[in-house]
Amino acid sequence: MSVRRFFNKQLVVRKLKTTTGYKKTFKATATTEGGIQRTTGLQTEQGAGIWGESYIGFLPIDLGFTPAPEDMVSDGDGREFRVKTVEKIDFGINQHWELELEEYNPQDQ
Repeated sequence: MSVRRFFNKQLVVRKLKTTTGYKKTFKATATTEGGIQRTTGLQTEQGAGIWGESYIGFLPIDLGFTPAPEDMVSDGDGREFRVKTVEKIDFGINQHWELELEEYNPQDQ
């Protein structure tokens, strides 16, 4: 059974890019089908004693670029996630990117 059965959302991946001079902003790099699942019982520290839920994201391997830590992923429900770690999974038909995500909330930063 393929991991693609978990690809049930339209996800937008945004990378930090230079706009002018030293100014950087997140720019949409790809819109793709993927999946996001909450990891039960795990929390990540988002800074200065602020804890948030941890998630796992699944993206197809054939994106045309490599996801990286600090990229942003948003789903169709308006939630945004920051990429913490990236791992390439290559198990026969189950080739995909597996991302450790934390829900991004700019008010907590």
